[in-house]
Amino acid sequence: MSFYTMFKCTENETLRFANIDITSGLPAGFSMISRSNGMINLGFILYASFKNVIERTLPEIVYKYKTLKHRIILPFLLLPLFTSSVALFMTVIVAIIPFVLVQTYNYFKFCIHSDHNLPEFLSSSEFILPGTAESPWCNSSLPLSYSYVQNHYWDVGLFKYYKLKQIPNFMLAFPIIFLILNNCLCYIKNNLRLCFRLGLKDNIFNYGYPSKITYRQKQYSKSFGANDPSFFVYVIHAMALTIFCIAFVHIQVATRLLASASPVLYWICSSKMNVGPTPTSDQNTINEHFRRIGVGKRIPSHHLSIANLEGVDNMYSKWKTFLISRRMPDFQSQIIQCYFLGYLVVGTILYSNFYPWT
Repeated sequence: MSFYTMFKCTENETLRFANIDITSGLPAGFSMISRSNGMINLGFILYASFKNVIERTLPEIVYKYKTLKHRIILPFLLLPLFTSSVALFMTVIVAIIPFVLVQTYNYFKFCIHSDHNLPEFLSSSEFILPGTAESPWCNSSLPLSYSYVQNHYWDVGLFKYYKLKQIPNFMLAFPIIFLILNNCLCYIKNNLRLCFRLGLKDNIFNYGYPSKITYRQKQYSKSFGANDPSFFVYVIHAMALTIFCIAFVHIQVATRLLASASPVLYWICSSKMNVGPTPTSDQNTINEHFRRIGVGKRIPSHHLSIANLEGVDNMYSKWKTFLISRRMPDFQSQIIQCYFLGYLVVGTILYSNFYPWT
């Protein structure tokens, strides 16, 4: 749901209102039902709205204002700003309604006296039962059950997890944390001016006019996300989550949290894997394959993207992917391959036997 929220905030082929895809609020809302930290996904919606207003709406208003002959229609130029604000408000409301409903359900379940039909042995236990209205969080100014559970049962807090016995868990999370922090800091260092502009384009208000200054694009061909404005919001999001994990959460959770909330980890790893195209990912081979199976001239975009990555051989296989079936050409690619496959196998065995894994 998090990834689909990001996708809906960046694609240009959906139904849009005032340059904002209102349906992006739906996956964001579902991600908040799954985990309360899905609330962070609202940042992508807000940033997409902000970027659209700054890069598209305002330059267009300025351009029309400069070419306007009749000042009487000036107020109508501000109409796109109004519609953008309304669209953003509607999108945020759509996104937070599921979260509010879950919190309301928890409040009525645990903070309002009611009868329950739970087994008798639970009544004499230390658990706080539904309908008893004994939960301390019920009396908070903002009654959020999740925050109370984190603090009371999981002992989540600033540097509370920094104990000698947790060193193995820190080692477990180290590869992911190091990869993300190191590459995100490199991105910021190599794109400092871009970051100061908050990922916005240069010369925004030259709408309809040729720029007098020739912009010479920097080249950092070996750097992650070199000089690419579209990476900015994802890099900042991944860095913020990583720093939050280091400071607050149970550190082994960082791997699961970062892998499920940000695509940056996968972009970094894929950029460091020197894997060339498969023989069957040649464009002519792909086109011939789709013609043979009767898809016709219009090839579904998601099929084509998979075929370009995996080749025709792996495309309809239930288990073949390039990560499993390809022989990696160098040591760095082999390390990344072994890490992900090893984490899958070892993690499944340990976690299903109640060992600390994530």
